Amino acid sequence: MVVALLHPDEPQDADRWLFVHYTQLTLTPFLASAVWKLLDDIRSTVATLSRVALAIWMVFFGAYDATASVATGLLARTRTASRAQSRRLLTRAWTGCFTTACSPEAQPG
Repeated sequence: MVVALLHPDEPQDADRWLFVHYTQLTLTPFLASAVWKLLDDIRSTVATLSRVALAIWMVFFGAYDATASVATGLLARTRTASRAQSRRLLTRAWTGCFTTACSPEAQPG
């Protein structure tokens, strides 16, 4: 919970953004194991569905968080450290993904 409080609204602070998301990836298995432990003594259809959903969530959340959030932090870090021409291209990619959710209209060409 404390890590979520440190989460910046926008990834302008790339180091803090990356810290939060790397920590989140590290702590997520502990969260899942805690939920699994809570369901340990419960034998019902709903508990079984919860376990299945938890396993699916772990796979997809881990993949999503690793690709989207960490990539965003690395893009933000690279954008601030790049030269002017590279910064323009990175800003275009940044704006395309954040203001239009990578819609087809945002694609170059």
